[in-house]
Amino acid sequence: RFNINKPSSLGLNLYMTIVAPTGVGKSGISTWFNMILRSGLNGKLKPAGSFLGPSNCTGAKAYHHSLISARSRVFIVPEQGLIMQSTSGDSSGRKAFVLDAYGNSHRNGYTGESVYSSNDDSLAPLQAPCMSMIGESTIANVNIAYKQTQALESGFLPRNSMFQITDRQVDIN
Repeated sequence: RFNINKPSSLGLNLYMTIVAPTGVGKSGISTWFNMILRSGLNGKLKPAGSFLGPSNCTGAKAYHHSLISARSRVFIVPEQGLIMQSTSGDSSGRKAFVLDAYGNSHRNGYTGESVYSSNDDSLAPLQAPCMSMIGESTIANVNIAYKQTQALESGFLPRNSMFQITDRQVDIN
């Protein structure tokens, strides 16, 4: 029996990482999304660049701000392994927000509220954030990042689908 009136435990979030050696053409992922969403296939579709989020958010506040301006975002993260290893910004807050958003993307879900001594740093709850992340990295960098950030223990890795590309791009004539 299927009942669409009951809220599901998960919404539209998709977290995935594409791993490949250097020189395979991982940057084509970002190019494809930009071509589809920003240019609208050169006028064949209505441009929808507001769906693309920033490629690097240094903390929870950056993700929160981006999702307030557009409630449904795809974040294309180039060199995800290197970004995950970075200690700049609020890396713990960034990870906590990403995990929280994933589990609260259904229509009755809300991200947690964060209150700080400065109201400018506080984060109001967001209802049903639709936040998909597509990362690209080398296998070595993403493995180091997953180990350093305890991605398995924190729950990030189980939420993430990983695809490996082994073939090099065919040369363009």
